[in-house]
Amino acid sequence: MHGILAALAAILTAKEIIEEKTEPVAPKGTRFDWDVYWADVEKGMPAMEQVRKRQRGGYMTTKPLSKPKEVIPKVVDMKRYEHDKKLYGEAIAEVNRKCGMYMFIKNP
Repeated sequence: MHGILAALAAILTAKEIIEEKTEPVAPKGTRFDWDVYWADVEKGMPAMEQVRKRQRGGYMTTKPLSKPKEVIPKVVDMKRYEHDKKLYGEAIAEVNRKCGMYMFIKNP
């Protein structure tokens, strides 16, 4: 009886090792694409469908990372900051920035 169980365990272990060795290797530079993932979440894709897509490699990408946006201290409302810079000039916009006028997004 023990011999049969040992043979069965050896066969199952060999099967796992063969499956692991034959699994395709991801190309260098592959990463998880969070933009596609969050787009699926916003569309309302069910969680199990997301899991299956992840297992198939649907969220993996090799495209390069986008450049980070320029961060200006004390500026959250970039749209208003750029508008004021264009309208009033850079000096006035800098004074307003230092005073913290762009730290909150102002709804029109």
